[in-house]
Amino acid sequence: MRLCRGEWFTADSEPLTAVADRALQQAHLSAPPATCVSFSQPDPQPDLPRNLRQHLQDAHFGTLPALGAMVAQTLAAWHVQQQGEPCAWLANDPQYTLALGVVKPHDSSN
Repeated sequence: MRLCRGEWFTADSEPLTAVADRALQQAHLSAPPATCVSFSQPDPQPDLPRNLRQHLQDAHFGTLPALGAMVAQTLAAWHVQQQGEPCAWLANDPQYTLALGVVKPHDSSN
């Protein structure tokens, strides 16, 4: 699998959709993956590109203030390994409002 470079979002600096688009570009994807592993956000972002509540991990892990991104990336990688399809991840970050990215199956052409 391939862990694409993540992106960081800081509230009031640029639209979250622009940051999400950069994450898709890093993964060479034209549309968001069907699955996104995430944790609840303390301040819900109104412009999240889709419903992220479907794969919330809070009930399984509790609050992970400093480890959320690492756990989300690991779970996204596991999803890719099991399903063979890209998986997005989104989590809080100690220095930024959010961190997000994509894990995808290895493709030697990219």
